[in-house]
Amino acid sequence: MEAQQKAVLTVIDRLRPMLLDISHDIHQNPEQGNAEYYALGRLASFLKQAGFRVCKGVAGLPTAFVACAGDKEGPALGFVAEYDALPGIGHGCGHNLIAAAGVGATVALRRVLPADKGKICVLGTPAEETSGGKIAMLRSGCFDGLDAVMMFHPGVDDAVCCTSLALDALEVSFYGEEGHSALSGSGEKKGDALEALLCFFERIRKWKSGLPLFSSVQGVIVEGGLVPNIRPAVVTARFYLRSINEDTLDKINGEFRKQAGEIALATNTSVAIDTFEERYLPFRTNETLAGVFAQSLQLLGMSCPAGLCMSMGAMDLGNVSQVVPSIHPFLTHKGAPATMHSAEFAQAAGGEWGDQLLIKAVKVLALTGLRLVTEKHICEMIRSEHDRK
Repeated sequence: MEAQQKAVLTVIDRLRPMLLDISHDIHQNPEQGNAEYYALGRLASFLKQAGFRVCKGVAGLPTAFVACAGDKEGPALGFVAEYDALPGIGHGCGHNLIAAAGVGATVALRRVLPADKGKICVLGTPAEETSGGKIAMLRSGCFDGLDAVMMFHPGVDDAVCCTSLALDALEVSFYGEEGHSALSGSGEKKGDALEALLCFFERIRKWKSGLPLFSSVQGVIVEGGLVPNIRPAVVTARFYLRSINEDTLDKINGEFRKQAGEIALATNTSVAIDTFEERYLPFRTNETLAGVFAQSLQLLGMSCPAGLCMSMGAMDLGNVSQVVPSIHPFLTHKGAPATMHSAEFAQAAGGEWGDQLLIKAVKVLALTGLRLVTEKHICEMIRSEHDRK
């Protein structure tokens, strides 16, 4: 076992220049969800050269892929790669590091382990920040047969065990009477759609202050008219509703729709509410798998805080974690930026901080995977915990 650990770390040291190039290239060519063609090509090319079977465009997503090597006689592991960027910020969530870490750990394991000792896969999952590519891939069977799914996320603190919030994405449209804004009068058949939407925002602003702990509602107007002197017939806003579990989210969703209906009635307008993205489910950390990850960190001489880290956001890996044992640890490095989803974080993810964090993540992911493949009873414990919960 010790010899294999040293072999994996040696391979990673040799891969370091290539992994840094991948990270830098994706960072310098940021692409938003479902348009990550440069990242797809860069990752797929690297994996093909490493001997992986690469299938692009899976689950009907043009920039999704699955790459596998080995067979299923041993454990089947899935390493997740994310590579979409944020609009206007670039890689302010460090997905360039997640992508390079996922392929790096996978290739390192494949070079050390015999082909008959298990199946090692990379799942290239687009649009994590928006439509949730993992949900479509889960539905289409891309995660079927895997014993464990793992990834890392760059952050401002280390946290091995994490959770996330459930999320609904709702589009609200109010319909009213189109006409000259200065000549509106009592003879019109319907009310002012824009006024109704503004009233709705004010109603939601007051209502959401009383939401349960860890719940939130945020919205933006995406269609509010073109010029001031024409009252729009339809206006549209998009909202994210988040809460700690599905039951609470369902209640918030129902009350949200009720508030919209009351505003429409009061303003003589009509309203329609539709979903515009998939529901994200809360992330469920597999504590057995997280424990192996923590031991791998300690093997590398790194401290590991205990306890659960509540991620105030939502992630599509939450849906996967309900079906397949999964971990989503946050890792950082000294000199971390103050906040994620910021220009500062994007700059750090493409610089020396990101480089150091990337190699740290590749090593701990690969060592974790090595133990799962060589100590098969661990996979049995992981599955037992997952089924029990």
